[in-house]
Amino acid sequence: MNVKFDNLYFIYLIPLLVAILILMWVKAKNITIMKKIFPLRAIVMIFIFIALLNPWLMMTSTDTETIFLVDRSESSKDKSKDYSKFIEDSLEYLGKDDSYSIVSFAANTSIEKTFDKKKEGVRFQGVVDSSSTDIPSAVKKAYGIFNEESNKRIVILSDGKNNSSSDKIHLPEDLEIKINKTEEFSNPEVQITSLDIPEKVEQKESFNIEVVIDSNVETKSDLVLYDGKFPVYSKKIYIKKGKNRFSFEDFVESSGLVEYKAEINPLDDTFIENNVFGRIIEVKGNSHILLISSKEDDVLSGIIEASGVLMTRTSIENLNTSIDYLSKFDGIIVNDISKWRMSNEFMKSIESYVKDLGKGILVVGGKESYSIGGYLDTDFERILPVRSEAVRESKENSMDMVIVIDKSGSMMGGNNSNIFLAKQAAAKVYRGLKPSDRLGIVVFDTKSYNVLPMGEEFDEEEVMMKIGGIDASGGTDILEGLKSAYDNLKTSTAKSKHIILVTDGQSSTDGIDKLIADCRNLDITISSIAIGNGSDRNLLKRISDLGHGRYYYLNNPQSIPDVFLKESEIMSKSYLNDRTIYPQVYYNTPQINFSSDQAIYGYISTTLKSSAETIIESDRKEAILAYWKYGLGDAFALTTDLSGNWTRDMIKSPENITAFIEIVKYIGQNKYTDSYQVSFKQNNESGGEIWIKDSNSGHDKTVKYSVQGEDISGELKYVGESKWKGSIDILSQGIHYLLIEDSDENKVLKAFEVNYPKEYNILENSNSIVGIEEIEKPSQVFLEIDNKNKKKVSLRNIILILAIIIFLIDILLRVINKGDSGKKVEINIKNKQKDSKIIKKEKVQEINKDKSTSSRLLEAKRKINK
Repeated sequence: MNVKFDNLYFIYLIPLLVAILILMWVKAKNITIMKKIFPLRAIVMIFIFIALLNPWLMMTSTDTETIFLVDRSESSKDKSKDYSKFIEDSLEYLGKDDSYSIVSFAANTSIEKTFDKKKEGVRFQGVVDSSSTDIPSAVKKAYGIFNEESNKRIVILSDGKNNSSSDKIHLPEDLEIKINKTEEFSNPEVQITSLDIPEKVEQKESFNIEVVIDSNVETKSDLVLYDGKFPVYSKKIYIKKGKNRFSFEDFVESSGLVEYKAEINPLDDTFIENNVFGRIIEVKGNSHILLISSKEDDVLSGIIEASGVLMTRTSIENLNTSIDYLSKFDGIIVNDISKWRMSNEFMKSIESYVKDLGKGILVVGGKESYSIGGYLDTDFERILPVRSEAVRESKENSMDMVIVIDKSGSMMGGNNSNIFLAKQAAAKVYRGLKPSDRLGIVVFDTKSYNVLPMGEEFDEEEVMMKIGGIDASGGTDILEGLKSAYDNLKTSTAKSKHIILVTDGQSSTDGIDKLIADCRNLDITISSIAIGNGSDRNLLKRISDLGHGRYYYLNNPQSIPDVFLKESEIMSKSYLNDRTIYPQVYYNTPQINFSSDQAIYGYISTTLKSSAETIIESDRKEAILAYWKYGLGDAFALTTDLSGNWTRDMIKSPENITAFIEIVKYIGQNKYTDSYQVSFKQNNESGGEIWIKDSNSGHDKTVKYSVQGEDISGELKYVGESKWKGSIDILSQGIHYLLIEDSDENKVLKAFEVNYPKEYNILENSNSIVGIEEIEKPSQVFLEIDNKNKKKVSLRNIILILAIIIFLIDILLRVINKGDSGKKVEINIKNKQKDSKIIKKEKVQEINKDKSTSSRLLEAKRKINK
């Protein structure tokens, strides 16, 4: 038996132990009882000393732990029932010293069941990324679950198809590993293996495209080739077993980044995930500007055309708002569009477009923009050099507003009805008015009623009673309500004149356009609120568009009060500056040079952000045109219009038109160098390798990369021959934008596409996980492990227990010895008491004798005297 010790440094206490034992013996040698118990105390001291040394033995472990490692990747997803049955059948052979655990795996792992001896049904509920199979990583992670001193066994249930970056499993010496291979994938499968196109072409240059398709069956399919979202080729194809190649020729008219995609839909197939394959091509040529506008004028279009760049014009409603589409353009101009017409996707995409892709944007103002357009605190405002909030509020500002409420029968109901919420909203607006503001309330069904006529004086209690008395009944005639609102405002001299219309119904459109035109002639704006699906949303949107207001569609009427308050806040502040000013040119460059001789007749008040620059400003030191750099890109904000309404004199100046042309050129220019050759190669399920080459640079240059819009960055390593290399992990499929920056301040933006994971590339999956014992039957799982693990067994507790037992014996002996000594003392005491009594009696007798003699002498003396 080979005993080892952990704490050998306690050996230096041996002299102290010997000294203590000698001292104990010296004190005990003259005392009988101490000489008897000395050996026991010496043994206790020696045992405690040995326990401090922590002695231990190496013994063969009897406990065996088995982990079932279950493949739940796409290629094995239909095998789950087979795996469950195999495990359940195996548990019938579970030994008394066996415990088991279940771990699911694919690209990652998930523990389904911790170690247990209980036999029960098997279900797989853990969440795993099924897009790839990483057997080596799964084995490594499973090994970390074992208890250190147990016998260890892993049983892999898989088809053995591995598509991780490594096929080699590193097996620890104390691990037994087995695999139960299911049948190899044999279902019909067709996939697009690659799409070969040039990385760069010139505008309108013809180039070849080759689609490579692999298949394990003969079948038919449609093959469609897309340029962006538009199909450029479509034909029926016959696919043979093995490799198939199909070639096309195409050219691109516009410059920028273009995504090509090939798509098939075979008659015989299993996975659809590998039926689409995309690549990005860079088309060099003239800059391409996207103009987003619903205006009918051609001022902006003329400026863009005069700049010599290509232009695509669209409305916000018809715009493809994905970042993939927007990235095709070198610059974007947004012309007087309110937040309520923008989708959330557009606002997020446009921020990434400027910040991450380094593109340029010009936002042109008008009565639907900035504060009036609801830009405040939005993703869209974040990219702008101005904040859509005025620092000052004009003291002379005043607002007259009329709320027009539909009181038809469809609006009626309880405390959550449309009419109740509209009344509640009107009351809140009234209470929030400034002293210089006035409010009118009109209700309508087939006729209109002035509940609160504009200009008449009422105290708050009267106003609340009038609002509370509104009841719902009758039909719907929107024109009647708008007529009454117009009559209330037509003589108003307020700076802001506004109508809010709310309805859940439909109405005749006759006469509405003419009435809105009359409102516009008096600068009366109209916002409309459509409640629910029963409302005429097209009509209400048209009313707000023609009325230069805002349109809201509320599926939930609970938002009515919020919208009313928002409208009141927008119109009551001094954002709208309808007045004549002569702007001051605050900042000019040789390329962008404005004139200050022409008047501007209106703009929207904003606040310049701290790091932004003012190019043109008003007499109140507010920005008319501002610029800043946002992320990698550039953003210009023009707070007046370019439709000729506020800038009719300004745009007549050739100098100003030239300046705007230069801004268009600036936002559309390519800010990246062409000196680098950049390539990306996808080499596993979620990543790849970056290679760059720069023949004009030396190896001492530092080159870094970052994936725009994602928290992925790193540094490339110089590998010789003017080349740098690095690996990258991408979190999702689709288009990604890679920014390369070097220490010489050169920048390259490269777009690349990550296609389907290798898990779906069934034809090329690795099956080289070899050298592992294969088992076929459940009875082969829990066979006795040959190479059993050794476990360290500590003797410390046993020795301490023995020391305690001996110490208790010591105590017991001393107690017994103390009892015997007590009895002897008691006998001595009794003997002493008896002797004392005898002596006392003898003394009494002597005294009595002496007393008797004395008495006789006295008696004789008395007689003589007589």
